[in-house]
Amino acid sequence: MASSLRLEDVLARILAVHPAYVLLGLTTAGLAALLRKLYTKRSKIRNLQAEGIPILTHSWISGHLPIVFDFYKSHPADTNAVELEAWLARNRKRYLPEHTDDSDLPPVIYLDLWPMASAPMAIICDVDMATQWLAAQPGHPAGVTKGPLITAGVAPLTDKKDLACMDGEEWKLWRGRLNPAFSSRNLSALLPDIIDEMTVFTQGLEKMAGSGREAESEGWGQPFPLWHRTSSLTLDVIGRALVGRRLHDQTSTDIGGCPTRVALLSTIDIGKELMTWPGWLSNFMSAGRKYPRALAKNHKTMDEFLDPVIYRALGLGDSFKSVAGEEPHEEERMRNMKTLVDVACEKDIPADLHSVKALSSTLKIMMFAGFDTTATALCWMFKELQDNPSCLATLRAEHDQILGALVDGVDPVASAAAAVRDSPHLLNNLPYTAAVIKETLRLHQPIIVLRHNHDAAPTAGFRLAYASTGQMYPTTGFAIQDGSSYIQRSPEHWPRPDEFLPERWLVSAEDKDHPLHPKYGGPTSDLFRGFGGGPRVCIGKELAIAELKLAAALIVRKFEIREAWEQWDALKGQVDAPKDTICGQRLYPTGPGAAQVKDDMPVQIRIHMGTWRTL
Repeated sequence: MASSLRLEDVLARILAVHPAYVLLGLTTAGLAALLRKLYTKRSKIRNLQAEGIPILTHSWISGHLPIVFDFYKSHPADTNAVELEAWLARNRKRYLPEHTDDSDLPPVIYLDLWPMASAPMAIICDVDMATQWLAAQPGHPAGVTKGPLITAGVAPLTDKKDLACMDGEEWKLWRGRLNPAFSSRNLSALLPDIIDEMTVFTQGLEKMAGSGREAESEGWGQPFPLWHRTSSLTLDVIGRALVGRRLHDQTSTDIGGCPTRVALLSTIDIGKELMTWPGWLSNFMSAGRKYPRALAKNHKTMDEFLDPVIYRALGLGDSFKSVAGEEPHEEERMRNMKTLVDVACEKDIPADLHSVKALSSTLKIMMFAGFDTTATALCWMFKELQDNPSCLATLRAEHDQILGALVDGVDPVASAAAAVRDSPHLLNNLPYTAAVIKETLRLHQPIIVLRHNHDAAPTAGFRLAYASTGQMYPTTGFAIQDGSSYIQRSPEHWPRPDEFLPERWLVSAEDKDHPLHPKYGGPTSDLFRGFGGGPRVCIGKELAIAELKLAAALIVRKFEIREAWEQWDALKGQVDAPKDTICGQRLYPTGPGAAQVKDDMPVQIRIHMGTWRTL
């Protein structure tokens, strides 16, 4: 009987094969795997047709990539995905059969962008379905899961231990613990601290402003990127609101800002890089050794800022260590004040390292989300007020009426700050200011609301019901977008949808015949999606609105702000360089992730003519 082959014999036979045959075999196997993957990805979209669901023009080879290429033919390469979402919804009829009637347009756009995107997408264009999708599901209080596609991007920052990455009962428990910290009562107590940071911001603006009286320049100061300053402001505010400590990012002279900012943004950038094919491949080729040292350094910096307050609030000791720019008296003040973390820890939170990790991770994601989107919203608010001077005049008039008219010799910033310090409720008496903020967020959605209902998710069987036809639309395996950037500008619901009209928010819900009343049978809150919706609605919503109201109250009566693209081009030596625009505007949403403003919005500032006469 022949003896069985030994391992050495098998290896010898393999090595005896000509290298060309080995290469051919590997190539064939790789090609077969690629074709199988291609077929699997493309079939997921084609299978929808068998259910009677319309799909956009789709190729077995390129999927829906040609449609995205069409978008970029008419948009700059750095355009943010919020614009793509809205463009797809507005132009879906172009990619459906010619006979398709407007009333038959699909309420969900399924998009196959593999290999650019690992999961197929589902973009909701119907407000009722978008509201369904964000609602709590039976047995799943947080609604449809965020999923690995979404949580992977923040993993370097939070290790997926934060509130945003939690699901199910764990999410419900921690959301319940943290909600009281963001109540109106607690936020009112924070207003003096926010005003302190706003005052630093206005002092910085004053240094950049002309007096308003120089004839040659018409009083305009030198151009500068506004987002740099608004982001420093909002980071200082969110840091102080969360843990009662001052970052002093607005006055930092360090390159890139204060150490905590540098560490935070560096960690976020690593997360963004790992979400791209080149970043993933680079990390894979380094056997995962590319980022750990940088991440460890970043987390050490962030933990030195956050952990002392967390440990104190949980009764685990006092490990206070001053951070850059922190004054000695601020240490004593921090020890004696009640922060949002202290309020959260008044709930029954176990004093253990698991709680420390959950709180630390949640504070880190809140710091990033709380400064990035609010800073961008501030820029867009000033842009809209520049473009709509009648709205600016109405806003100033409201501030005169509620916060006190301008008085000779009194700085309007100081007088408004004093009024709000003495009577915090005044911020709730500014309906037009609130309308300006909501209209800004309606037109300039800061971020796509995204979930990934992956195959193994507890909500994997969830389907969207289209009320008009009864058709059910699957979500399993799709990365789902709620279509906010389209819904908030949809002519189906909004009169004059592309115009900046704050007064639309002042129309009574009962006044359905008003020309600006939304054409929608449900609550207007379903149409306004600037902070998401459902149980996962942004927990810091009221804090962000308070920041925006205070910024308007302290700034618009003293300063005039205008875009300064020509002056910025001259300063940078780029007068003859090509100029990217969307709809003729050089300011547009850009970048990956949360939308930012193009080139950080270069502006010029001057003292308002009606103000300098009083000083």
